Amino acid sequence: MLKGAQKKMYVVKMGQDSPFEEAYFVLKRERDAVTGDDMVKEATRIISQSAGQERSAESVGRRVGKSVLLFACGLVTGGGIAGVICWLL
Repeated sequence: MLKGAQKKMYVVKMGQDSPFEEAYFVLKRERDAVTGDDMVKEATRIISQSAGQERSAESVGRRVGKSVLLFACGLVTGGGIAGVICWLL
């Protein structure tokens, strides 16, 4: 079954000084009109959320590094214990 959809989309072209080329805003059906201030507020909210995710990704990287270090220490300790047991037998 083919279902149609109609949505309103705003395309904002950036200037040449901006590192971004375009920004797209797709409106929900219940919203009829959006002002420029609304788009700026939403863009600011999206950017602030993205910045928070980048920080959390860095902390995940630290946690993974710490886990790998602990795993390697466990391997060395286990190998040492196994070596001592084999030496005693």
